[in-house]
Amino acid sequence: MSHRTLAITLGLIGWGLTYLIAKSRKDAVRREARLSRKQLTTWEGEGGNLTPPPSPAVTSATRADLH
Repeated sequence: MSHRTLAITLGLIGWGLTYLIAKSRKDAVRREARLSRKQLTTWEGEGGNLTPPPSPAVTSATRADLH
């Protein structure tokens, strides 16, 4: 086996491993996002609503009360 053939083979193996790792990470992120959406839908179906963000006036008053 020549050095050139060995280098090409190792390059292809490296590329293949990199591709598989990247694909598995991408699939894991998608699976996690899908699960999160499903859990949120289930939670909202149980009567829960997302809490609204605090208004700036309430935040400032709360900070003043803490000092």
